[in-house]
Amino acid sequence: MARKELSKEEAIALTRGPYADTVEKAVAGSADPFFWRERDEAGNFKILNGTVFFIETDRVFAVTADHVFDRYSKARQKFGFDARCQIGNLRIDPEERLIARSPVLDIATFEITQKEIERTAPGKLPMSFNPMVPQIERGVLFAGFPGRERRPIGEGEIESGIYTALTVAHNVSDRQISGHFVRERQVDKPGRLTAPFGYDIGGVSGGPLVTIVDSDNLHYWRLGGVMTEFNANLEIFYATRADFIKNNGTLGESAT
Repeated sequence: MARKELSKEEAIALTRGPYADTVEKAVAGSADPFFWRERDEAGNFKILNGTVFFIETDRVFAVTADHVFDRYSKARQKFGFDARCQIGNLRIDPEERLIARSPVLDIATFEITQKEIERTAPGKLPMSFNPMVPQIERGVLFAGFPGRERRPIGEGEIESGIYTALTVAHNVSDRQISGHFVRERQVDKPGRLTAPFGYDIGGVSGGPLVTIVDSDNLHYWRLGGVMTEFNANLEIFYATRADFIKNNGTLGESAT
């Protein structure tokens, strides 16, 4: 028997309830900010960041957007040790651990251990890897760390706020997932208010986008993509399909 799709009212009720909270916490628990330092024109240090998330398959590895990895790599080449990288609380040299990268897919992967993930922040765990491409006009959730939500809290300490968004995929191609925020379909709830129009979430690149499956009594999520871009003016997000990533962390030329 075919599964019965939820109505709009049922889907809204689901996003207001504990199911959405559970998904958000699980996805956020597998992601961290990816920091590095650069010097501005005056020679002063500035902090930049993207997002990274962790996967467990045949091995444990980290995933981010290639343009995030590239920006850090160029800073390291230019500024040397001063451009040091940090994932959450963990100092790391990701360029020495590179598994694969693709400017075309805008994905980069690198080695990390389970113990290192635990050191990035309390409670962090890799997500299981069983990618599922979202359906057009069906639910997705993405998470990341906007630079605007980053602030210093002490000497050498930074607090980063995570941003999560429940929305839908409007376009799914053989490589890319994209969609735009439809205001009348967004749901405010305590602890997750709708972002104001034009809210800049630059810094979420490299974060996970997950496919939400909700029909009858069957509710679950799977990794769907890697966030690559968000246009704040048009409120359009873009992600590369996660099925380009292979179980060993390498990248395929085509999706599986």
